Amino acid sequence: MVIQGRSKIRNEEIKKTMKADLKRILNEVNVEKFVELTEKYFEKLQNADEHVFLNYLKKHYYQSEERIALWAHCYRINAGINTNMALESLNNLLKTNQLKRKSNITIDRLLEEIENLVDGKMWHRILQRERPHSNTYQDRLVIKAHKRAEAMKINNIEVLEVGFGEFKVKSSTGNNFYNISYNELCEIECKTLYCKICKICIHRYRCDCPEYAIKTTISKHIHLVCLYENRPGSESVLGDVAVAKILSTNKSSDIKEGHNEEIENFVRAKRSENNDLSTIEEHVTKEAEINTLTNFLRSLSDENCK
Repeated sequence: MVIQGRSKIRNEEIKKTMKADLKRILNEVNVEKFVELTEKYFEKLQNADEHVFLNYLKKHYYQSEERIALWAHCYRINAGINTNMALESLNNLLKTNQLKRKSNITIDRLLEEIENLVDGKMWHRILQRERPHSNTYQDRLVIKAHKRAEAMKINNIEVLEVGFGEFKVKSSTGNNFYNISYNELCEIECKTLYCKICKICIHRYRCDCPEYAIKTTISKHIHLVCLYENRPGSESVLGDVAVAKILSTNKSSDIKEGHNEEIENFVRAKRSENNDLSTIEEHVTKEAEINTLTNFLRSLSDENCK
């Protein structure tokens, strides 16, 4: 989110620090701390006689609790959304790639383009299943976070085990600690934001850092805990993953079955469409041949009459 109104600030010092100050307020995940930072910033603007910008903020961003909840991170903890939502990306893909940014289109054309977009996504999904690779934005984020965790391990960032499945990881930028807790296992086939190195999905652990709580991705602290758990001689909670895999060897996965069923239905529908098109094409071809033959015979008949 970008807070507008920088041009309304007259004080050059306030203008220089405006972005950093507001970003600190925006990214704060504790409600009480958020209120405290807001009051301090408002007081700072008041003392600098920046009444125009202060009134602008109050009018457009702080006019109600409902409005604040739309942009402040402290009201969106574990909401599973951020400014790079897949839905927004898909909407942009539809408008740009499919509709070429044209606004005057018919409903029939719109429905046809949506169907083409869905078909393309389904074929991509089939390719991903047959030839999986980490080439998506979210996969790259997971890999990047894992590399940062490896760097933290090299730098001996402290990991404290406070209980079975409960850890504290020291922040790499300060003296505070983040809490990481173990979650119940989801299905073994779950690959949602999956780390291939740690062998965990995003549901495996919870972390109270902004990276996990707001951006909805496996944070570097979780990766660091996994590296800590996988150390030699560790009685890890990750040990039950292997047990679960053994238990699930003869048990089908609901997630995998659901995906396979969707893909099979899609392929079956496409085959049916192709068969229908082939039948129509054959019918059209036969009609064309009959018309050609009829016209030829008619021309011969006309010549004989002459």
